[in-house]
Amino acid sequence: MKQKLTAGWLATTVLLASCGGGGSPYTPTTPASCSLALQYANASNNSGIAIAQSDDWTRINTEVRRSLSCDLQRIQKWSVELCLMHPASDELQARLVSPDDSTVNLPLETAIRTTSCMGQDASHYLLSLTQENGTSANLTQSTGSWLIQVRDTVPGFGSGTLVGWSLRLEGLK
Repeated sequence: MKQKLTAGWLATTVLLASCGGGGSPYTPTTPASCSLALQYANASNNSGIAIAQSDDWTRINTEVRRSLSCDLQRIQKWSVELCLMHPASDELQARLVSPDDSTVNLPLETAIRTTSCMGQDASHYLLSLTQENGTSANLTQSTGSWLIQVRDTVPGFGSGTLVGWSLRLEGLK
């Protein structure tokens, strides 16, 4: 009886090992990247959208959602570009929201002033930010709906436009 049980366990172990079961979990090792190209906030009209004035993120209505299909198992680095038109970038706040609702505040104080962004000739701010994952946020899910939110924190002073945005993820699959 003891020999039959031992033989049964051995056969089960061999079967599980041969089909991938019973082994260690998959460890991602292949470098890869996924991206959403720089695109107008209002893609249907090739234009931007007005930035809402709000002192609270719960009442924000300037947001642009885009879907990304990506097979990264581990995000190591991410970068985002925002093209904004506004008289003063220090009045704006922006954040990136991942598919699992992780939120990253984007430091607009590092945005550079430029005369052209996405073919628009006017006074613009271009934020180009690259972060190692885990430095300011730990983004874990790559596939799904990504969201950019922008708000103007000084009511009545000037209006602005979110012209467009892009996202790039780098990691392992």
